[in-house]
Amino acid sequence: KKPGYYLPTAFTPNGDGLNDVIKPYLVGMKSLKSFSIFNRWGTLVFYSTKEGEGWNGKYNGVDQDTGVYVWILEFVDSNGKTVTAKGTVTVIR
Repeated sequence: KKPGYYLPTAFTPNGDGLNDVIKPYLVGMKSLKSFSIFNRWGTLVFYSTKEGEGWNGKYNGVDQDTGVYVWILEFVDSNGKTVTAKGTVTVIR
């Protein structure tokens, strides 16, 4: 794969062991700065600065509703430049 980031557009956090967590995959990048997910009201439901850590579809231990959530990803590219990417992910239950 080409250098960059890869993030699924949907996931199914239903405990079946398949696609239960969403996390960014950085290819050829130096490091992750942050990965944030917000609900439709702008509430931060997930935040991490650890590469490989992802969101399991819960906020304060409560399953979040099916729907579209906004993510913001900040990482350092191979040239040392900080890159910010934004998009959406759909939770399917």
